[in-house]
Amino acid sequence: ILADVFIKKTQQEWIKKFDNLDACVTPVLTISEFENHPDTKFRKLLITDSVGQKEPAPAPKLSRTPGVDVINFHPEVGQHTVEVLLSYGIDKSEINTLLQEKVVYQANISKM
Repeated sequence: ILADVFIKKTQQEWIKKFDNLDACVTPVLTISEFENHPDTKFRKLLITDSVGQKEPAPAPKLSRTPGVDVINFHPEVGQHTVEVLLSYGIDKSEINTLLQEKVVYQANISKM
């Protein structure tokens, strides 16, 4: 029933109709529209991670603990290989053999 009503106007017409009304109505935006929306920029709803990818900012934003501006949680390929293998009970000598034979890859072997 609602779809039949909403299809009769464009998104911009609906936005204009509800603008300045005390109603919880907001358009569904594409990712690109959301990224470029004035509210997104004003409220800083997106942050850029360590590889330049946009991510949702922490919410809610609190005055004493507002969250972080930049996140860094994308591991490098092979960053945790040795750590993971050790956690599965594989001993260091077997891991070294796997590394030497290039069965597995460790981004920074010197940490082992």
